[in-house]
This record gives sequence, C-alpha cells and structure tokens, in this order.
Amino acid sequence: MDDWETADWDALVPLAVPKGEEEQEDDSGLKKSVGTSKRDDENDWLADQPKIEHVVEEEESSVEGEPMIIVNLTLLSNGTIHSKFDRNSVNDPDGARELRLKIEANYKDYARNPELAMNKTVIPAATNVWRDALVVLRNENEGHYFSPIFPPKLK
Repeated sequence: MDDWETADWDALVPLAVPKGEEEQEDDSGLKKSVGTSKRDDENDWLADQPKIEHVVEEEESSVEGEPMIIVNLTLLSNGTIHSKFDRNSVNDPDGARELRLKIEANYKDYARNPELAMNKTVIPAATNVWRDALVVLRNENEGHYFSPIFPPKLK
C-alpha cells in the first residue's frame, strides 16, 4: 500500500450547520460553526471536519417590479401539459409554447379573469419576485407546469 492511501488528509468540506449549534462569521462572509460535526459512522471521511456555510446576502431592492402573471398551464390545458417527470421541464414543449403565445396575445383577458384567479390558474406576480414564486409553486404543486407570462411590450 502506498503512503498516500493511508495518509490523513486535512480538508475543509462545506456542511450544513445543525440547528442549535453556534456560528461565528469571519471576514470572508463565511459562517463557521463552533465545534465539529460528529457522524455515527466512524469510517466516514467527513467526520470531525469543521462545518462551513456560505452566507448569501439578499439584495434589497427599492425598485418595485412590474405586474405580470404566472400561469398554471396544466390546469389551463386540462392536464395535457405537465411536468410530472421533471419539475423544471415540460412534457409538451410545442404545446406549451402555443399556449403561452395565445395567453401573451390576450394578456389582459387572462390577467383580469376572476375565475382563473380564483382557481389559481392565473397567479398575479411582479417582475422582481416571479422567480422565487415559480420555485414555490412548482414545489407545492408537483407535476403542474407553471409559466411566467409578461405583458406585451409597448411599441
């Protein structure tokens, strides 16, 4: 056996910090937990490594987003357009594109339709929050395909 196979390696591996464990932030914007992780498996090479969590600072925007809508194409198409197998894709890209173009051409009708809003087929949103809203909708409604629809640009 070579020496490198049995040598101890000192490696910092980012791990999630367990709840209730104290953290300290250093100058690089990283949070380091006080203490080390303990794993049940003694042979785990990650055992006893310091835990590091990258801190993501949210940008505070003073600019409000423009109105737009997020449309549940699964409900609108009676289930023929869906994302049952991958929440970030669609089973019928051509059908979804045709339906999006139809909605964009009649944006005001869809955006102002109270029945579509009540059954959550059309969800009002804003351009500064639609990405986060889309993630939440896809997580809460497995298999449903949601698409952002923006108002037509004025010429």
